Amino acid sequence: MGRPRQEVKPDPGPALLALYDQALPQVYGYLLSRCGRRALAEDLTAETFLAAVEAVRKEAPPDLSAA
Repeated sequence: MGRPRQEVKPDPGPALLALYDQALPQVYGYLLSRCGRRALAEDLTAETFLAAVEAVRKEAPPDLSAA
């Protein structure tokens, strides 16, 4: 008997980069308009995309079920 097969997951990197390229101006523009400080908006934008990378790396939560 062999080991159970592991599911091969597609690499989310290219999709995340495409999202980053598309969303960066909107995210930065929104944050800049809200806080009014360029450096702070840049930091918040970086934190936003770092959180997205972290979320992509996590395993999906199990399906909800009624006990």
